[in-house]
Amino acid sequence: MVGFDDLDDSGEWQSDDWGDDPDDEVEELSCPSCGASVYEDTQKCPHCGDWITPLAASAKTPTWIRVVGAVVVFCFLYLLLAGIVRSFW
Repeated sequence: MVGFDDLDDSGEWQSDDWGDDPDDEVEELSCPSCGASVYEDTQKCPHCGDWITPLAASAKTPTWIRVVGAVVVFCFLYLLLAGIVRSFW
């Protein structure tokens, strides 16, 4: 909608500079499967059809959880085996 705010002091129309913002530029990435150039917000590659959103990275378990889990399993097995050995002696 055009209003009075679109006119400058001389009565001329002001130029529209809303499209000149450098922060609005869309970055491009390469598809991890085929290497084609795709937009950053793309979830599925239009060239090969593979998913670009890193689902595997979000499903990856942190290292400290794996270490704690391994220690718990080791302690459980140690106590289990120690109990079996004591029952035979």
